Amino acid sequence: MLACLGLYRWDPGWAGTELHTAPGERRTLALADESRITLDADSRLRVQRHLFSRRVQLLQGRARFSVVHSGWRRFQVDAGAVQVRNYGTVFDVSRQGARSEVTLWRGSVGVQAGGQARRLQPGQRVEAGPQGIGAVHSSEGAQADWPQGRLQFSATPLSQVLAELQRHHPGRIVLDDPALGQLAVSGVFDSDRSASALALQPQILPVVLQPGDDGSVHVRARLQ
Repeated sequence: MLACLGLYRWDPGWAGTELHTAPGERRTLALADESRITLDADSRLRVQRHLFSRRVQLLQGRARFSVVHSGWRRFQVDAGAVQVRNYGTVFDVSRQGARSEVTLWRGSVGVQAGGQARRLQPGQRVEAGPQGIGAVHSSEGAQADWPQGRLQFSATPLSQVLAELQRHHPGRIVLDDPALGQLAVSGVFDSDRSASALALQPQILPVVLQPGDDGSVHVRARLQ
């Protein structure tokens, strides 16, 4: 009995699979248990198979996890200092540096970070990092349809909109004046046509786009 308990805690693993996407690319990985992982553009993760668990390391970017529940093989996502355990569910994890955001669409997940733990319910999202877990917010306003290439914004700061478009755009998008990042953007954009979505911004905001010599696009204030 003690030997079995020790083996469960040790949970030996073996070689896994690494998946990555280029800007503008999305990929879906089907696991042996019929769970599915959709990796957003400009993202990277590693799937590690263990005897008593299924583990994913989100190294960069964003992924959606549609997980089939298994009573004896837990499913765990590690995003830096943030750990997410799920109980048969659909959820997103988005990683930016040391911090990550977890959004739960269906089922239940437990989030651990910085010595804190929190259980999320459907329609909730939370940010977490090495210092712990932030306040729980509604998933309203989160990108629910990104796996289908739809980015929807409602009075969203321009800085966040450009960060979303950057995942899909081949060149750098540079916001020359940080104050412009507070401009509010509303609308639905096709992430597979990031150049067109970017070109629409001067039509709805007081900004201009200036191409750089290195292929970048600079977003600047429109002169009156």
